[in-house]
Amino acid sequence: MEYDPGAKLSLAAHADERGPNTYNQDLSERRVQSVKDFLISRGIAEDKIDTSAYGDDKPLERAR
Repeated sequence: MEYDPGAKLSLAAHADERGPNTYNQDLSERRVQSVKDFLISRGIAEDKIDTSAYGDDKPLERAR
């Protein structure tokens, strides 16, 4: 971002199929928010970070 001020980050969080759908969605949202909060604490502007939380709808092994 230092070299390209117009750049944006895209974060995606996933969960596996264990547990109820609502739990997995909440877990994914907490995961992506934790990473976003960390990046903001390191000086990345919040408006430069896009997030997606997939829960178990799109497990990581299928996302690749």
